[in-house]
Amino acid sequence: MHTSRHRFSLNTIFYAAVFFSILAFALLQPFGDPPDEVNRYKVAQFICNHGALPTGEEFEVAIGGYGGSYAFQPMDIPMIIVVAADVLFFLHLAFLLVRGIIAQREHVAKTGR
Repeated sequence: MHTSRHRFSLNTIFYAAVFFSILAFALLQPFGDPPDEVNRYKVAQFICNHGALPTGEEFEVAIGGYGGSYAFQPMDIPMIIVVAADVLFFLHLAFLLVRGIIAQREHVAKTGR
């Protein structure tokens, strides 16, 4: 029969092991150099630069030292990133336009012309 105290100690040991495993990975992994996110970003950057899906054989999307590419995999996530980047770009342009119109109206209200 498991007592509450026994269950608490097993949970504590489990969570401590998880914490120290994550801490070890965080300390061993160089800061700013995640395992593969840069290589996934290369695919999205290729799509933004060329306006087309890579075939996977392009030098720009190749994984250095390995030669493979994430471009050989389905493009769902990179396409979402590209669409989100385009939406954010146009929202930023709209924000700048509205800010400019407001500034112009404030200037006209202050100066009368």
